[in-house]
Amino acid sequence: MLKGALSAIAGALSGRETGADLRARLKEYRGDSHASRALQGLPRGWHVFRDLNLGDESVDHVATGPRGVFTIEVSVDAGTVVANSRGLFTFGRRNTRLIDQAMRRARTLESHLGVAVQPVLVVVGADLTGNEVDGLPVVLLEELKGFLLQDDGRRLSWDEAKRVLDALEAMTR
Repeated sequence: MLKGALSAIAGALSGRETGADLRARLKEYRGDSHASRALQGLPRGWHVFRDLNLGDESVDHVATGPRGVFTIEVSVDAGTVVANSRGLFTFGRRNTRLIDQAMRRARTLESHLGVAVQPVLVVVGADLTGNEVDGLPVVLLEELKGFLLQDDGRRLSWDEAKRVLDALEAMTR
C-alpha cells in the first residue's frame, strides 16, 4: 500500500497525473491503511492477505478464517452513505461501480479458489444508513471485525481451509 501511495506521488511530481488523480489515489490509500489496521486484531485462525493478484486486477484485502473467505472493498466518503434495495448512494448519487467491482472481484477469486467468497464493502469516514445492496453487506470500518466474527453457521472444512490458504499465499508472491 505504501508503494501505491509513493507511486501516486511520483506520478504527480512527474506531471503524469493531475491533482484530482493524486487526491483519489491518496484517498484510496487512506481507506486501505485504515482497513489493514482494523483487520490486524482478528483472532487466531484468521489470515489476512493484501494486494492479491487476480490477473487483470487485484483485491486489496482478503480475510479468511473459520467462517470462510471474504474480499474487502473500501469506500472512503464523507456525509452519509445509503445502502438499500435500490442501490448504494453517496451524496445522493447512485454508485454502481463500487458494487460491480466488489461482486466481480469476489466471483473471480471464487473461481480461483473453488469455495464461496463473500464480498464486503467497508465505509470509511462517512455515516451509513442501511447495511446491504443486492446481497453485498455494507459495514462501517469499526463494525468490520464484528461482522467477520459473527456466527452464522458457515464453516470451511479443514481441507478447504488448507487449500484456500495455499492458493492465497501463492497469489501474493
